[in-house]
Amino acid sequence: MSSFSRAQIDELRAREPVSKWAATWVSLRPGSSKFKRAGFTGPCPLHSLRTDARDSTSFECDAEGWVCATCGDGGDIFKLVALRHGLDPRRDFSKVVEILGGTRQIDPAEEKRLEAERAARAAAQDAQQNEWRERERGQAYDLYYKYGIPLSEPAAQPARDYLRQARGLDFPDNVLLRFDPAARFYVPDKPRARLIHTGPALLGAIRRDGHFAGVHTTWFDLDRPKGKALIVDPKTGEALGTKKMRGSKKGGHIELTPCPEPHTLVLGEGIEKVLAIWTAMHGAARDPSTIGFWSAADLGNIAGKAKEPVPHPTAKTPTGRVKRVPGPAADLLAPAIDVPDTVRRLVLLGDSTSDRFSTQCVMARAGDRYMRAGREIVVAWAPDGSDFDDLLREAA
Repeated sequence: MSSFSRAQIDELRAREPVSKWAATWVSLRPGSSKFKRAGFTGPCPLHSLRTDARDSTSFECDAEGWVCATCGDGGDIFKLVALRHGLDPRRDFSKVVEILGGTRQIDPAEEKRLEAERAARAAAQDAQQNEWRERERGQAYDLYYKYGIPLSEPAAQPARDYLRQARGLDFPDNVLLRFDPAARFYVPDKPRARLIHTGPALLGAIRRDGHFAGVHTTWFDLDRPKGKALIVDPKTGEALGTKKMRGSKKGGHIELTPCPEPHTLVLGEGIEKVLAIWTAMHGAARDPSTIGFWSAADLGNIAGKAKEPVPHPTAKTPTGRVKRVPGPAADLLAPAIDVPDTVRRLVLLGDSTSDRFSTQCVMARAGDRYMRAGREIVVAWAPDGSDFDDLLREAA
């Protein structure tokens, strides 16, 4: 990168927006939760097998940046083009610049002006992001505490039926979950988000550093198999996922049972997977009250950000190049779940229904991040193609 001036790189970045390049590879639609201005969502150009899947919202981008909830990766146009072409973002930077069309000469006066613009833009973006985060946290707080009913209350019977009857799970009376009988499901659209579904939902509070950070919502339908709701966008006819998060999940977790100072902690991806372990232990007459049961909300959040991506041994990108996924080494400077110092045994739940290599990288990254003197870390894997809640139902 040393052969290019900062002004040249900024000019190239402005000339070649992320959204323009991403739209040549996958189907994007307007609207995004992260990028509020001229934002788009869609399949990820780096890993999605169905590039035309308009129900996908894992990938979010605008002119300047991108992020993928599935990849656990994100960055600017240079990183996206590099990874798309199987290049190293740092080592092959010159090649990436060439792919983007090359830099242009910029006179000193213009360079000074661009530098001032960059500083002003960065300050404005920081202020906007802080305002957006606080607004999202406030809205998530209302969704959980204002509209959510504790599962211990009689009015929350549908949520208890969802977990016990539809999913075959059990839980203690003081389980830290709530129920919204009429949760609203919005999809991104212009000029504003569009309401497409209202129905019962299970709510989990995402906490970070002891503070409320967001809410995890799972819509359900007791009249459907396994209680899984069917949510269809009437505008596109596409079936959408039934889980959403508001606020911030990064470095946060969903505590399912109260245990202030756990000596053992069970940490897994989804609420149902973790409750399956509680159910199995309770059914085996083991006392789970001294064990912490936490959901990370999604797989990548279990271990936090990777230090660098690594090539997948078998998976390819849509262009036929080797797919790169978040690697096994943890970026220890990035936010992650704060495992209490009291934990002497950490049990990580391996998801066997997700890509095995990627999940192994997550488990290795978690071991790298959470290892402490005197702490044992164990990875519990469900059989291939099954989750722990699947096993529980099969054994019933």
